[in-house]
Amino acid sequence: SVVANDTLGRIDFKAPNEAGGTDAILLAASVVGIAEDTFAVDNNATKLSFQTATSGAAAETMSLSGSGLLTLTSNLVIPNAGNIGSVGDTDAISIASDGAIVMSGASVTVSGALGVSGAITASSTYAGGGLMTTGGNIVIPDAGNIGSASDTDAISIASNGAIVMSGAT
Repeated sequence: SVVANDTLGRIDFKAPNEAGGTDAILLAASVVGIAEDTFAVDNNATKLSFQTATSGAAAETMSLSGSGLLTLTSNLVIPNAGNIGSVGDTDAISIASDGAIVMSGASVTVSGALGVSGAITASSTYAGGGLMTTGGNIVIPDAGNIGSASDTDAISIASNGAIVMSGAT
C-alpha cells in the first residue's frame, strides 16, 4: 500500500557524462510526486516536489500540495511593475519597479501590528478598531476635520491654521 512520503514517480535531470565530475554529475533537478498520506478508497493526496541544485545534489525548493498550496523555500520575485492577485482581482497588489506598493482592494485588513517607515497616503477612510498611535505627526488636508462617528467635524482646521471646535465644551 501507499503511505505518506512514498515516491509515486519522478523525473530527474542530470548530466552523468559531464567531464567536470563531482557536483556536475549529481542530480541537478527533479520533479517528484510524493504521497501526502496513506492512500485509501477516498484519498490519494499527493504533492509535487520541485527540486533544484546550485552546488551538490538537488533539494526541494518549491512544492505544490494536493490541495493547491504552493510553498517556497526562498523568495517570491515578480517582474518590475508586476501584479499579485486573484481570479476576481488580478492586480490586487501592484509592485512598481521602485518598490512602491499599491493595493486596489476596497479595503485592507491588518490583524496585528502594522509597521510603516514612510508616508501612508490614503484616498479613502481609515476605519481603525482601536487606539491609533503615532510616533510623529498626523496631517489632515487643508480645511479638514477631526471628529467622531457622531460629530465628524468636532474640530475643523482651516487652511490658514485657524481651529474651530464645535459641540459642548
